[in-house]
Amino acid sequence: LLKKQRFNFYFKLGLSPTEFIDKSILELCPGTGYNAYYLLKYCKIKNITLVDKNPSSIRALKKNLKKFKNKKILNKNINYLKIKKKYDIVIIENALPGLDNPKKVLLNIFKNTKPGGSLVFTMSNVQGLFSEKLRYLYSVCLVQQNNILSYEKRLKFLTKLFHKHLKYLSPNTRKAKKWVEDNILHTEWICSKKYFDLLDVLKCLKFQFYIRSISPNFSKDFIWYKNMDRTNHIKNIKKNYLNEQVNFLDYQTQFLNDVKNFNSIHQLNKELKKFTFEISRINFDTKLTIKQINKFYLLIFKISKIFNYLQIHNKITLALNEFLEFLLKFKKKKRVPIKDKYFHKF
Repeated sequence: LLKKQRFNFYFKLGLSPTEFIDKSILELCPGTGYNAYYLLKYCKIKNITLVDKNPSSIRALKKNLKKFKNKKILNKNINYLKIKKKYDIVIIENALPGLDNPKKVLLNIFKNTKPGGSLVFTMSNVQGLFSEKLRYLYSVCLVQQNNILSYEKRLKFLTKLFHKHLKYLSPNTRKAKKWVEDNILHTEWICSKKYFDLLDVLKCLKFQFYIRSISPNFSKDFIWYKNMDRTNHIKNIKKNYLNEQVNFLDYQTQFLNDVKNFNSIHQLNKELKKFTFEISRINFDTKLTIKQINKFYLLIFKISKIFNYLQIHNKITLALNEFLEFLLKFKKKKRVPIKDKYFHKF
């Protein structure tokens, strides 16, 4: 499962296992070392340097990678990292958008990447995180209604709840428990009002690089390679990113971003930002008020209405309308269901 998941990840980014052969790699925030294990075991890399400050991560890395000699583990804070060496490939997965100063870290590790090397990292935006923020609101409602007080009990309850959601997404995704820890119970992340997205990356690194590949691949580029120019290449990706933001919400649902829909999509992005702000104001331990529930209801209703205008009876609208029923039940102090028909598919 690990081999297939990691192969798919890198393949979507245009990196095959052969391209890692005899390469020096720097990985920041490597977690338990599952990615490093894949690279060391299956990709014949030259060596890998792993940097983390989390004590549990350091322990897991030492345990999970103990049989490999061509690895180096550094117990250092990546915000203040100073490494003179340059690497063929630098990786920071699922961490950059959640850092206090992602721009500083990105500029730093950009300097640690060899000319012609590859920098692999994750970005986020309010469109792509909308479904997760809805699940956070759903979690807060259920945890408060069922009076689940301890972290461990919340983790167990929500893991069981979201197993069905993640299973629908893919059998190759991470375990439900890990997903709940990283996304739902990691409130600093899920309640953030601003995320480090592609526009921030382009502003930060300017035109000093080529974007080799992005997943999901939203870029439409019909220019023949002989006419390719780096500046135009990046400007084209930026233009496509802005045009395709509406299609980051659900991987199975695509909308036409034409002149007819322009105003609706612009309004949608405004409502999503408002929703993101309201989510930042709630937590598991402070009781949701009727006023807050009404605000969420109105925002989700407006968002659902816009989606229905873009495409009648689409999958997102069905999920949002079902979620509105959950909110009404919670408001009326009726049992919020843990089983659903549409929401888990969004």
